[in-house]
Amino acid sequence: MRKHHVSTGRAALLFAAAALVAGSCGTSDEPIVAPVTEVATSAPEVPTSRDSTAGATSDSTSESTDGSAGDTVPGASGATAPVVNSTAPPAADPLPLGGANDRTACLDWPRNEFLMTVYSVPVGHPATRTVADLAQEGFTHVGPWYQGDRTPGSQMAIDNNICVIYPVGIQMPNDEAVQRVDELEGIIAADIAEVLANPELDESVTMWSLLPEELNIYREGVAEVFERLTNVIRENDPRGRPIYMYLQSNGDERQFEESARLTDVLGQGNYLSTNGLATQRIYLKASIARAHAAREVAGDGDTLVMPIVEHRIHEGRLAADLVPFVDEWVRHDLFLTYAMGADGFIAFSGFPPVENRDIFNLYNDAYTETLRAIHAANLPDNYARGEVVGGISAEVTAGPPTQSAEVLFIPRRGNDVETFETVTVRTWRLSGVDTTVVVNSAAEEVSARIDGLPATAATSDTGAEVRHDGSGFLVTLPAYGVVVLRSLS
Repeated sequence: MRKHHVSTGRAALLFAAAALVAGSCGTSDEPIVAPVTEVATSAPEVPTSRDSTAGATSDSTSESTDGSAGDTVPGASGATAPVVNSTAPPAADPLPLGGANDRTACLDWPRNEFLMTVYSVPVGHPATRTVADLAQEGFTHVGPWYQGDRTPGSQMAIDNNICVIYPVGIQMPNDEAVQRVDELEGIIAADIAEVLANPELDESVTMWSLLPEELNIYREGVAEVFERLTNVIRENDPRGRPIYMYLQSNGDERQFEESARLTDVLGQGNYLSTNGLATQRIYLKASIARAHAAREVAGDGDTLVMPIVEHRIHEGRLAADLVPFVDEWVRHDLFLTYAMGADGFIAFSGFPPVENRDIFNLYNDAYTETLRAIHAANLPDNYARGEVVGGISAEVTAGPPTQSAEVLFIPRRGNDVETFETVTVRTWRLSGVDTTVVVNSAAEEVSARIDGLPATAATSDTGAEVRHDGSGFLVTLPAYGVVVLRSLS
C-alpha cells in the first residue's frame, strides 16, 4: 500500500542546507496559523514509525521572529571545518528510482516502502513535468487529482507503470455534503465500480482519496457523513485498499483522531508560504508529530502518516529575497519527514500557476535534486528494510534548542502553542551499516552534540561542520541544514 522514494536532480549525494537569508513573508487570506516569539524549554518525544524500537529523536526548532508573519533572519553558516572520516562505509544496494517496475505491485503497495506523490499533475501541459518525468525522478505515485483530470491522469500513470491515488466522490462544501450524502454515496460507489471495470486502472490504484475533502467533524452532521462515506468505500472495494482524506491545516487532535479511526492515512496540509510561514519549517514538524499522536490514540499502528506540503506559490506570497532558499526548504522538509518516522510525502501541487511559474519550477527542481540525495543516502531502503536504532541523541550546544508553533485550531478555542527541539536525529541499521540523519529545523545556525555513534562514523557531506571530540560528534548545521553520517554497526 505505500512508500518508496527517490529521484534525479542537480546535486551530489548528501548535503547540508546552505544558510537562509529570510525577508518578510506574505500573509494568508485566512490566517490559520501565526508565528510565536516565545520559546519554551521542553519538547515532546516523537514516536517512531512502524514496529521497530524507538530511536531517540531530538525534535526542536527555534526561530527568531520579529512578530510579523513568520519573518526570520537566520545566521550565516560559515561552516568550513574539515569533515571527519570522509570515506563512509558503502550503503546497501539501493532501491531503484521511480515507480513500480510491475504495475501490479500497486494493488498492495508494500507497507514498508516510502510513498512519494504529487497532487494534480496536469495532462499535456507544456510548462510542467510529465508523469513519465516524475516516475524517473523518484515519485512512486501520482495523484490524487480533482474530478476533471483523474481519467487522463490515471491513463498517464498506467502508461508509465506508476501507481495512482484515485479520487472518489465530488468536491463540495461540508454543509452541502450533509444535504447530499445519499447522492454522494451513490457517486462514490459508481466511481469505484468504474475502476474495477478497468483491469489496467484497477491494478494501478493504491488507495482512494475521499471527496469532499476537509470534512470538519465539528460541523453539524459532518461526522456522520464522514463515517458513511468511508463505509461506502470499504463496502464497494473488494480489494480493501486504504482510504485517504486531506486534513485541513488547522484541524485539532480530535479531528486527527477521528480521521485515524475512519481512514488509513493521516495527511494534513502545510501551507507555510501561503500563510506567511515559509521560514518557519517547525510547523511541518508539529504537523507530523500531531499525526503520530493521533495514530497512537487510535491504536492503529497501520495508519500512515503522510504530510502534505505546498509548493504552489501565488502572487505576493513569497518575498523575492526568499526565493533563493526554495532548495533548502524542500531538502529540509523531505529529510525531516524521514527523520520523524513518517510514511510518505505528498507535494501540492503539480499544476503550474498562471503567475510565479518560475518559482514553481524552482520547487520542481528542488524536489528532483533532493530525491536524488535521499536515494544516494539510501533512505528508501533503510526505511523499507532497516531497523530503527535507539540510543542516539542530539543535544544543542549553540543556537536555539527549541522552537514553538502556534496554531489557531478548529473550533476557535484559542491558540495552542506546541514546542519542539530544533534538531531531529534518527538512525537506521541495514546490512551492517548504520545511517544517521540529522536535521536542523531552525531558521539559523545550530550546533549539536550527537551521542551514541561510534567514532568511526563518516560523512560524504561537505556542507556542514562535523568533528569528533573523543566522546561524541559535534555537528554545526546551517539554517535548515541536513547531514547524513554512516558507520559500520
